Amino acid sequence: MECRREAGISAEVMRWHDMSEPIFAVTLAPLSTESVLNSPEVMNIVTAAFPDRCPRDLSDFFKLSRSFAERSGLISDDVRSVLDACDDCQVQASMTMLGNGVFACGDGAEEVLKKFGGVYRLRVAEQGVDVIRGGVDE
Repeated sequence: MECRREAGISAEVMRWHDMSEPIFAVTLAPLSTESVLNSPEVMNIVTAAFPDRCPRDLSDFFKLSRSFAERSGLISDDVRSVLDACDDCQVQASMTMLGNGVFACGDGAEEVLKKFGGVYRLRVAEQGVDVIRGGVDE
């Protein structure tokens, strides 16, 4: 896992490797990344929503990520439906950035996300990007 200490690709990056729990994700309708990145107004809101600190642990990561998603104004109605379902089941979840999807972890995460489409089971690689096995559970 990594955390940028400020917004932007040139920001200092903090890394930590305590990520053994699987992450589950569901992808919904497409989101035009270009429409976000090319809009100065939207980028100002996104930059202002950026957390002021790095997370302490996985639970805090989800808390900060969700706060960022909420404050950024990028949550679509479809994503809101998934996030609400996760909240109802006390599953930690947030919006994928930049994408129109949700990632979640913990007990019940996979089951909740299955209601909204094919679920990807993911793990954070210990040494950079690594594909263990691909595909969507159907």
